[in-house]
Amino acid sequence: MTKLPGLDHPGALEALLDALDEAVLIVDPNQRIVAASPQLTRLCGHDPRSLVGKNLGVILSAESRAPGPAEDGYRLEAYRQDGTSFPAWVRRRRLAGGRPGTSLLVIRDLSPLEAARDHLQRLEKALATMQVGVAFSDRDQRLHYVNPAFAEMHGYREAELLGAALGLVAPDDPTARLEFREIKQLRRLHYETRHRRRDGSDLAVEVMRDLVTDLRGDPVGLVTICQEITQRKLAEAALRASEERYALAVEGAKDGIWDWDLVRGRVFYSGRWKELLGFGEQEIGDSPEEWFSRVHPADRERLQERLAGHREGLTPHFEDEHRLVHRDGSHRWVLARGLAVRNASGEAYRMAGSLSDITARTALDPLTELPNRLLFQDRLDRALGRLRRRDIDHLAVLAIGIDRLAVVDESLGPETADELLVACAKRLEKCLRPGDTLARDVGDTFLALLEDVRSPENTERVAERILADLRQPFAVAADHAILLTANLGLAVSATGEEEAAHLLHDADAALRQAQSRGRGTYQLFDREMRQNALQRLRLEADLLHALERHELVLRYQPIVRLRDGEVFLFEALLRWHHPERGLIAPGEFLPVAADCGALDAISAWTLDESCRQLAAWAAADPPFGLPISLNLTAAQLSDPALAGKIREALARHGVPASHLCIEITETALARDPRVARAVIVELRELGVRIAIDDFGVGYSSLSHLHQFPVDVLKIDRTFVSDLTRKGQPAELIRSIVDLGRRLGLSVVAEGVETATQRRRLLAIGCPDAQGFFYAPALPADEARAYALTITGRRRGKRAAAD
Repeated sequence: MTKLPGLDHPGALEALLDALDEAVLIVDPNQRIVAASPQLTRLCGHDPRSLVGKNLGVILSAESRAPGPAEDGYRLEAYRQDGTSFPAWVRRRRLAGGRPGTSLLVIRDLSPLEAARDHLQRLEKALATMQVGVAFSDRDQRLHYVNPAFAEMHGYREAELLGAALGLVAPDDPTARLEFREIKQLRRLHYETRHRRRDGSDLAVEVMRDLVTDLRGDPVGLVTICQEITQRKLAEAALRASEERYALAVEGAKDGIWDWDLVRGRVFYSGRWKELLGFGEQEIGDSPEEWFSRVHPADRERLQERLAGHREGLTPHFEDEHRLVHRDGSHRWVLARGLAVRNASGEAYRMAGSLSDITARTALDPLTELPNRLLFQDRLDRALGRLRRRDIDHLAVLAIGIDRLAVVDESLGPETADELLVACAKRLEKCLRPGDTLARDVGDTFLALLEDVRSPENTERVAERILADLRQPFAVAADHAILLTANLGLAVSATGEEEAAHLLHDADAALRQAQSRGRGTYQLFDREMRQNALQRLRLEADLLHALERHELVLRYQPIVRLRDGEVFLFEALLRWHHPERGLIAPGEFLPVAADCGALDAISAWTLDESCRQLAAWAAADPPFGLPISLNLTAAQLSDPALAGKIREALARHGVPASHLCIEITETALARDPRVARAVIVELRELGVRIAIDDFGVGYSSLSHLHQFPVDVLKIDRTFVSDLTRKGQPAELIRSIVDLGRRLGLSVVAEGVETATQRRRLLAIGCPDAQGFFYAPALPADEARAYALTITGRRRGKRAAAD
């Protein structure tokens, strides 16, 4: 080996070894370390002097301990003083001029190189899997690298693009043809352009380009990142075309258009929307109140409820008819329709729709094409004005209620019922004079206005003629001759001083009076009826405030075991504690509540109060856990949300469902047996017990009972009151008791008032009873005390017997 000049200078060899990145070792033939360079401290943490005489295995894995030359070196594990290891490249050389078998080892740390290699592999893998195209080009704008996405979007294989000019795929991109001196002036660019595929077609791309520099900062090329945006461009073009069509449609539409930004609280109203109300383009702003403030007060709450319901996803679309104030002060009937646009979580952020003027259409009933109540009242107003001016003599209003149409609807279908209603309208028109007005009211009711009537007696003759004509058979269904009856209510004005609404109300009251007397009758409104009507109006007004004034109360009547009088259940009975009239029974005020719209609120209060009382009894000292039965109206039975409301009330007061029994009359079941059964099944699944009230007087009780999964039969009080007569009543009760026993149902006799009735019920085998013989309906505290007293007596008798 040639000796390097200068190495004989003192310290020269040590300085040279210290300057190297590698560590140098000298080992003897027995693999013991003879000497080590200072770099070993940096690589392994060992003091070189401490290693002299130690085996090479202290710092290198076993493969390196075998003696002999290795021209290319080894990749081995090297050990640090702290016990960790690192990859090392080891070259071994025989040491010339030394002891035979002595070797020189040079050790290099491979960690930085392998880390760089791993980083490059990860980078290459990331580029290969990216969905956007990436390319590197040199100073001559020739491609040195393209990832698969770049090649694929241009229709090439990667190898075909290497070495090609960037202008091959970007002929229209001016930056792809720049000279090197111009490239150096570039900074990061972001733009849209068009590239060309291998087949010659164009694609729209979004491009980002930036300089690539070396360690000295000199530019060596460009990196290009591009993403195809052809579909986005097509979508933007389609959107522009759609917006143009929308603008043209809005401009030319017959209906008004509205578009509500629910996030910003702003509404776009089209020019036609404003025109329908008599306003110019600049006279209405973009606030929702521009709409709502013009809505008739009677319609505003319903409109806002329906808008809110659709916004919350409760309805598939929005639709509402309401009145809007025109610029001239008149009201226009409009039909508003709309649809909400929702985000991924289902929340509405926009709602758009149309507004149609339906003023002309709303004046007529769509089925019969007769005037509706609104138009009828308008004509009545004008007729009363003529009467006040004495242009005409008396006038009369007739309210005509057609019977049995509901039966036709259920048996022959709604189409036949509608056809029959139209036929009724035609007959009624023939009974009136050409100048009279016939109108369709709600449901099965018509209205007639007779102008210039000489006397009330003439009105009664018209009523008799109408009843006679409607009694004739109707041939509207194949092979069916349908017979109908009707009732009429008549209200006559001699002066025209009445309000149109009051006269209509009088005719309605007379109709109800006629219906209470049986089918095929008429009733002329008189002074006594006016007093009754005024009393009813006062009752309605008072009832609307009864809840907020806490005037409604519940009383609890015990239901007992006949054998020993033990109380096992209470029936909750509603009473109205009127400030002037005292306690009013529900039979008097619930029909009024149904007419004035208070029934739903009263029903909800009754359910909540029953559950509250159950919870109060359970918390009393001592605890009192008897269940309560609660009567259900026919309207409640048709409510699809009934089970949910009962579940919420029970949960709100922490009451088990088994502590509540729901009573349903046979009449309510008869309205729609299919719906009734579905509701009963849902309530049973909830855990609530079901009783059929007034059993035995409804529709085909025995034949239909199996359809309903009930728990209790309550025998109607009329059978119990007739027990004093021998024969049929007792046999009917015995049949019901036997039926209940076979079906596993409890049976309760209602209306037990005498000891004789009790004895006969016991003889028949009826197990349970309810009535004044035991106790009337009591306040909650008295009901509890009564039950506890009966229980105490029974315990005392049992103790005495023992």
